Amino acid sequence: MKAHEVKKELQKSLLEAEVPDHVVVNWPQKELPSSNSIWDEFGPVVRICDNQRVEVQESDAITITFVGCKKCSTPYSWTSSRETQSLRKHNCPPKLVAASSSHSIVQWARPNVQPTVAQK
Repeated sequence: MKAHEVKKELQKSLLEAEVPDHVVVNWPQKELPSSNSIWDEFGPVVRICDNQRVEVQESDAITITFVGCKKCSTPYSWTSSRETQSLRKHNCPPKLVAASSSHSIVQWARPNVQPTVAQK
């Protein structure tokens, strides 16, 4: 399976599934890729059942590890030789709230009705 196909599956599991098969975790201290502060926000994506990192072997020389945002779980493909610039550009999407469970004040506001002379 190619890296982009794996990423699609991870997005479904991390972002859409009621019960995900994968989760974003902290790097084990001895495996932290660098002292770069970006790793405070991103961690490896692991399979819940066996706690193994999700990796794809693209060639004999390149193994892609999937990392994800610890806040919103958005996955990114990453290799140890790749810089973290794409991760730094990440902005967590705003939380989506179901329309049925929230109503803004605008929805419940009364129309601007002036009292009649009799009501005054």
